[in-house]
Amino acid sequence: MRPANILLLAIFFICSYPVAQAIEEGAIAQPSMPVPNMDMPKPVIKAPATGLTDEKSNGQSADNSSSPEPNKADDAISGKWTIRFEDLRDRSLDLTLWSSGKDKIMGYGTLTKNGAEISMTASGSLRENELAMVVKSGQAELGSADYSEYDLDMLVENSTLSGTYTLSSGTEASINGNATAIKR
Repeated sequence: MRPANILLLAIFFICSYPVAQAIEEGAIAQPSMPVPNMDMPKPVIKAPATGLTDEKSNGQSADNSSSPEPNKADDAISGKWTIRFEDLRDRSLDLTLWSSGKDKIMGYGTLTKNGAEISMTASGSLRENELAMVVKSGQAELGSADYSEYDLDMLVENSTLSGTYTLSSGTEASINGNATAIKR
């Protein structure tokens, strides 16, 4: 009886499995069950939202500026900067900064310390012409020997930044001093 049960079970599975059958010899077989639609929708590609594009689409000329002007301080801060520390002559900080919202500033760069380069990230805020920013080691954790964090409070004037910094690191005590930055 056991071989008969196995044979019946095999026949049941073979008959219940859907089979594609061709109508004529050489014709492509069609599946007997519905096939899911695997077509991808076409992407919708739009022009970038710029003030110039918006003015053209509204029928306004480029000379008639009814949109609010971008914050001039944001434009002044966006770009590449080299920061020098007055009391720490062995290091400099090269940052690329940009505006990421109303008064938010973000960036990344490299700290050069005694010839070695360390990846850094920056975040902060810009109000009027006052920049408050924290620049941290990109990879190392607080408490490790390679970790460093610079709290910068600076004023923006004619493509230069000047102000104070506080350095916190994993191995050194906090250091305070003056810093200046020049836009490259």
